[in-house]
Amino acid sequence: MESALWTRGAVMLFIEQEYAVRLSIRAVGDYLKRWGFTPQKPIKRAYEQRPESVKQWIDQEYPAIEKRAKAEGGEIHWGDETALVNTDVRGRSYAPKGQTPVTMAVRGTRQKLSMISTVTNQGKASWMIIDGAFNHEKLIEYYSPELNLDERLNADLKHVISTRVPVRTKAKLHAAAKNHMAFIETHLERVKSYFQDPRVKYAA
Repeated sequence: MESALWTRGAVMLFIEQEYAVRLSIRAVGDYLKRWGFTPQKPIKRAYEQRPESVKQWIDQEYPAIEKRAKAEGGEIHWGDETALVNTDVRGRSYAPKGQTPVTMAVRGTRQKLSMISTVTNQGKASWMIIDGAFNHEKLIEYYSPELNLDERLNADLKHVISTRVPVRTKAKLHAAAKNHMAFIETHLERVKSYFQDPRVKYAA
C-alpha cells in the first residue's frame, strides 16, 4: 500500500470504498493488529531518490572507493549537515496509561545553530558548529583543512541535547553541543556503533 500515511482512518475509508463495508476505527485497529501491523514513525525518503542507482553505487562504485582508500592510506568520511535548536524534543517517555508525559520546553527564546560533521568507519569524528546559515563559504572553511560530517552523529547530538535541562540562550546551546561533540570525538567505539545500522552496513 503506497501512500503518504496509512492511518486507521485511511484504512477504514479504503475498506469502505473497495468492499462497501463500514468498520469503526477501533475495529480497523483490531484487524491491523491481527494482521501484524503496528503504528510506526515513517522513515523520510526523498521522491528523487532512485533505489536502483543507490544499490548500483553500493555494490559497484563504493567497493572501488574503499579499495583505493586502503591502497593510498586514505579515509572515507560519511557526512551530513544539521540544524540544532534548543526547543527540539525527541524520543519517547513512558508514563501511566492515560497520563501524557510532560517535558519542559523553552518558550519565546528559540535559538538555532548549524553543524557540519563527518564520521569514518574507523570511529573518527570531525565537526564544526556554525552560528548562522550554512553556505558554500562555511563548507569551504569546514574542509580546510580537515573538518567533516554524518547523520547518525547528528541524531546522537540532538538526542543528548533534547534530554538535558532546557538551554535558554544560544551561548548555552553552543556550549552543550560543543561538550557532547568533544565527548564523541574521543570515543571511537561510539562512532563505530553508528555503522551497525542495517541501512549503512555496507560501510562497515
